[in-house]
Amino acid sequence: MHGGVPQKRVAVVGAGVAGVTCAHALHEHGFTPVIFEKSRGLGGRLATRRAGDGLTIDHGAQFLTARTSAFQTVMHHARSAGTVARWSPDVRAGDRAGDDEWLVGVPTMNAFLKPMISDVETHFGCEVSAIIRDGAGWRVACADPASDETFDHVVCTAPAPQAHKLLAHDQPFSDRLLDVSIAPCWALLFGINGRLGVEGDLWRSDDLDLRWLARNDSKPGRAGAIEGWVAHACPTWSIRHLQHTADDARDLLLALVEERLGISLPPLNYAKAHRWRYALTSAPLGAPYMCSDDRTLFVGGDWCLGARVEYAYQSGAAIAAALIEALD
Repeated sequence: MHGGVPQKRVAVVGAGVAGVTCAHALHEHGFTPVIFEKSRGLGGRLATRRAGDGLTIDHGAQFLTARTSAFQTVMHHARSAGTVARWSPDVRAGDRAGDDEWLVGVPTMNAFLKPMISDVETHFGCEVSAIIRDGAGWRVACADPASDETFDHVVCTAPAPQAHKLLAHDQPFSDRLLDVSIAPCWALLFGINGRLGVEGDLWRSDDLDLRWLARNDSKPGRAGAIEGWVAHACPTWSIRHLQHTADDARDLLLALVEERLGISLPPLNYAKAHRWRYALTSAPLGAPYMCSDDRTLFVGGDWCLGARVEYAYQSGAAIAAALIEALD
């Protein structure tokens, strides 16, 4: 904290993959990271909806790939711990888009992140409203002013458009954030008793309004009495329907599912739509992070490098390495 407390106490805004990775690396190196997360859980778009009656559906990122040695090591340890497993769905339309092994968290997408911050101070349900220069440090202003705190060093891992708003133009690099493009995605989650009478687990396309449709129960650790499904609309469709209500989007997406499968859906136990306003990076920053000239403020996330979970890991790890180098 600014004002006499050791500089190794660092605020990390966001508990997605980038934020958790950064906080974990800092903690392992003897720092004291403090995470501020507006939602009730960690993982960002590594999201799983609990819909009752044992039904869980992954409605954000659908799988992970590991192409770099560092992230492969993380995934190896997670697989050994049972928090990550291989997913080999029966693909009926589209393809696997390469030879990468598909990995998923078990029993939820964010499972492998939880041990990484088990000893890190984390404030869930704490929305940060601004990051403001305060003397030589930065004030993390929260929606609840009682949670405001000033730190010598801050790491912001919010999506680029949100980070731009949080910085309140206090940084000359803030306008560079506007060059990053992140498309939205409407997601549909639905569940039925028993098993939907179609063969296959996965349908995907880059040319249709419905770009992803998957049987969530085909993933390790998901099977239950109620079968869960998830669908993602393409960016163009999601932009066109961005301002729809969740109910209207749900009904439209259900119609797309029926068209895609060529069937009429049976009565559903559960059906909800979720809007990811910042889902798919189409124009990344092109560097793993940005920082202030005095290296007291860092901004990063998957949007720095592209639209993959591993890019979020790389950004968070790079920020932690830069902070450790600056402060050790």
